[in-house]
Amino acid sequence: MRHHNLRAILVNPPRWPASCATLQCVPLKCGATISGANIPKSRALLRQILVDCCLSTNDVGAMSTANPYCEALGIAPPRLEAVRNSADANYYAMLIVALLERGGPLTLEGAARRFEAAGILPANQALASLKRARPARPPIYRDGDLYALDPYDDEVDLWAFRLGLRPAKVLSPPTAPAVPGAATVVVGCSPCV
Repeated sequence: MRHHNLRAILVNPPRWPASCATLQCVPLKCGATISGANIPKSRALLRQILVDCCLSTNDVGAMSTANPYCEALGIAPPRLEAVRNSADANYYAMLIVALLERGGPLTLEGAARRFEAAGILPANQALASLKRARPARPPIYRDGDLYALDPYDDEVDLWAFRLGLRPAKVLSPPTAPAVPGAATVVVGCSPCV
């Protein structure tokens, strides 16, 4: 039986094949299954099923534990507790970290609960702060009640660096190989005489 990463389905919704041969049976945490015969035709209905049944928990049964956001950035999944004291950690930045940590879409209520678990703020205050932070701006986008991250946006890479989630990308200038016996030429203005 082949299992699919349901978080990846939310990030990149599939175009269901007519036969659904590759999606034989996908178990959800709540005990239900999504199979070729009962796949919801509505993307919104599928999203709600996934959020209600399995995305609200960390243990998602037989699903893959891959984190597509962090894989795209080439970083290890961060922890919200590790960046909460960073000088650049505002509520918008911490929402980016919560999305990176999760590896998939998240509701603001889910992010607020995660903020509370990380010891940042109580959930009701965190929710109010997240709403004031205008969360639906690049690199975060909104799809219904879910907020997702565009891991290929340059802003995500910049935030990852600012929050210490990745090292600096240093480009060293190319050096010309030294030619033995060549004269050294200094380019510049010569002093007036």
